[in-house]
Amino acid sequence: MNKQLNDQDIVKVFFENEDYEHRVMRYFITIGSYGGSIFDYFKDKGINKVSIYGTGLIGLYLHLWATQEEFPIAKCMSENGMIIDGGSPGYLGPIDFESIAMIKDHDPDIPILLDRPVEQRILHILSTMSQKILNLMDVLQYAYFTNGLLNGLMRFKQTNPNIPVIICNGMAAYEVKNPSKNEIWLKKNSENFNLVRLKENPEYNQIISDTFRTHGYSDDYINALVWSLPTEKIRDYENRVDGFRVTTNTPKQIKGTIYIFGNSIVNGTGVDDANTTASFLQRYINDLFSDKPSFLVMNAANVGGDNLAPVASRIESIKMYDGDIIICQLFFPDHILEWCKSNFIICDLTPYFARPHDMGEVFWDCVHLNPIGYERIAKALFNTMLTSGLLRNNEVSQQINVIIPSDADQQENHEEDEGLIRYIQALKSYANHTEGKVGAIVMNCNPFTLGHRYLIESAAACVSWLYVFIVEEDSSEFSFADRIRLVKDGTVDISNMTIIPSGSYIISKTTFEAYFLKDEDKELIIDASKDVTIFAEKIAPALKITVRFAGEEPLCRVTQQYNATMTSILPRYGIEFVVMPRKEYNNEPISASRVRKLLKAGSFEELAEIVPKTTLVYLRNQYS
Repeated sequence: MNKQLNDQDIVKVFFENEDYEHRVMRYFITIGSYGGSIFDYFKDKGINKVSIYGTGLIGLYLHLWATQEEFPIAKCMSENGMIIDGGSPGYLGPIDFESIAMIKDHDPDIPILLDRPVEQRILHILSTMSQKILNLMDVLQYAYFTNGLLNGLMRFKQTNPNIPVIICNGMAAYEVKNPSKNEIWLKKNSENFNLVRLKENPEYNQIISDTFRTHGYSDDYINALVWSLPTEKIRDYENRVDGFRVTTNTPKQIKGTIYIFGNSIVNGTGVDDANTTASFLQRYINDLFSDKPSFLVMNAANVGGDNLAPVASRIESIKMYDGDIIICQLFFPDHILEWCKSNFIICDLTPYFARPHDMGEVFWDCVHLNPIGYERIAKALFNTMLTSGLLRNNEVSQQINVIIPSDADQQENHEEDEGLIRYIQALKSYANHTEGKVGAIVMNCNPFTLGHRYLIESAAACVSWLYVFIVEEDSSEFSFADRIRLVKDGTVDISNMTIIPSGSYIISKTTFEAYFLKDEDKELIIDASKDVTIFAEKIAPALKITVRFAGEEPLCRVTQQYNATMTSILPRYGIEFVVMPRKEYNNEPISASRVRKLLKAGSFEELAEIVPKTTLVYLRNQYS
């Protein structure tokens, strides 16, 4: 924000026209954080001069404008007709001057920028003065959406031409054509929408009845997901694994992944896991592909409202492959959606929610829906992918992107291949020939905890034989020799498992160096595809592994990304990926990092609650 703005200006911006001015200020501030400015629109549209028409608040924008000397202002006109020629305007207060109708000789080729909505009579007068009338909100939204998301999607599209991008505009109750009485009420009350206050409103309670109760949803369900009271009940309906909202009915074999990014509507606020758009879409796709490899639908919602930066960051953090599909569902203004139509595939929800329709009431507030509404969005997305040729009921290449290596890379890969061949041969000496399902876990165990023990027990109960790979890379606080010994000592009673050193090809500095930086950089964006692909292509077949287990990860972002990579890649090779719930103590997940903190504090009494006795004895001997 420009330092010339004083407190009086800020007060005016936020309170004279609270909704409009608040949005304007939010866009101004956020655009700068995205690296853009109000001038992006003019630059992209080839506009090199503009006139401004506004009110007493126009001073806010002129101060910002004055910092851009290369862009001239032809005229600055206040609501009351004051004209300042030149490019160094000051603050224009509400001065009583001649009417806007008295302004003469304005160059019709120079656009007029309106700093706010105006009356129709003034708009008519201005339209006689210039061939192009611009709206400040539209100009700001252009910079906001292009810098915050769309330019990044364009760059992604250029570097990943085989990963299609679908833009789905959010649907709100106040946008429905031929709205119902309930939808009209929601629109009227949207500006002061407070669920706690409205809970006792008879009209709003009728909307909740029409939206949920008439379809058989209980008050417990409504209290948990609509009112969010009591909050602990939400866990019965709404679950996340490694940062992704759970999608139900996921296929065991996949040919590609569909990632849906967006806000609380994508998340499915107000419904349980089985009734989100992602879960409905998954079932539509499963029906299409029947018993063939299908697409996996991942619910990657991570924002509220229309905050774009987390969406762009989330897309960047996920490794994707040819044949995957991206869906971005947010509330895009109409003029932004027009821009998108020439660059992306568009899913238009408008005809799916226009009345008359057979869904009854689907909105329980201005934007969130009941399961019937979320299913209708899924149907729209499914139809869009079908008509765009993105879903074909046949086998597609399951090849991961191949990059032709240089001569130096060829030599390095050749050496890696020889080492990998030797490792695979060594693995065969561990092979157990028990019939039935064979599983695997990869663990660092730095050190071995009751959480690790719980995961091994749970996985072993699901398979005939379990292989537990212990990370061999000596880059942890505890040595590999100590870590693998603690695992063996702590699991002697589990008979259907084999403990194996991971070698240089499972979570090593050769295949996944970023893993060992996770404690230093908690926001690290990683690519674990090499590690996971080697496991799927080479290691799993050697031991006939058909399922890999991992613990859910609510804390470490790097491990979350690793699990997401396994979710995407392993089913392509016929390997099921199962995420197990974490064991907790005092309502916190048991983790090795928690053990290390307690160890530094000398809290052996608490350590005794979260590590096996064998680990506790070792820690006392080493650190007492």
